[in-house]
Amino acid sequence: MKQKFKNVVYDTDAAEEIGSRYLGSNRKTDDDRSTDTLFVMPTGEYFLYCQGGPDSVWASFLKTDGGVELIVPLTPRQADKWSDGIAYGIGLYCDYHHLY
Repeated sequence: MKQKFKNVVYDTDAAEEIGSRYLGSNRKTDDDRSTDTLFVMPTGEYFLYCQGGPDSVWASFLKTDGGVELIVPLTPRQADKWSDGIAYGIGLYCDYHHLY
């Protein structure tokens, strides 16, 4: 996925994947499952690539009935918190709405 914010193009194909975190239940459907994957661009910018089903935390946060796929730019400090397991998904990134 590729998305531009403030003259920076965030591209999952051009970036290095650092790690990912899975959220969801043990239900038989994928509707409530989501994945956050942390990437770093060759130029040093960090971002999360987020995917989720129609009942996932991301879909609920975005108030949509469908599946979700989005990129959330992060500061280096936010990326550190995410990778340290201190912050979990939406709790850290709820100010991302100003990007859209």
